[in-house]
Amino acid sequence: MSDVKWTSFLNVDLDLKGPRGLLRLSRAMTPALICLRASEKEATLEPASQHRSVSEAIDAIAAEVERLPAGLRSVWDRCQMKTMNVGVASGRDPHAMLFSVSRSTLSRLTAIGADLAFTVYGSRRSPDDRNVARKTNAPAARIPRSAQTRAKTQNR
Repeated sequence: MSDVKWTSFLNVDLDLKGPRGLLRLSRAMTPALICLRASEKEATLEPASQHRSVSEAIDAIAAEVERLPAGLRSVWDRCQMKTMNVGVASGRDPHAMLFSVSRSTLSRLTAIGADLAFTVYGSRRSPDDRNVARKTNAPAARIPRSAQTRAKTQNR
């Protein structure tokens, strides 16, 4: 991702993993959803139209799931992973930005058995930003030795 000035909501992807049948399931949800990739066992889709909020995008995906005929709904129900993955571009401004999900949308997610995740895409720093960091000699974040030791023993 290039240097981004403003933090913004990008889109919501629907990530699926299941035993079989995801090609048929993906086809059934088009044209309202665009299939970004699909195989018999994995698929990623996103709304065909751009939505202004996280809740609107999730609701658009949930509506397609709710419309599925019984045979395809059983494919949905057998998926081990049904994740609504919210994409956010992290910019330099504003310092903090709220991306809320309405209670009704959360209820809808629960009703269709989907999870919610957020992916934040970092903004690349310009060479000037890196030079400022070097000039300040700011100390790097340090992990306490006790935490390093715990991590080493847990990974063995």
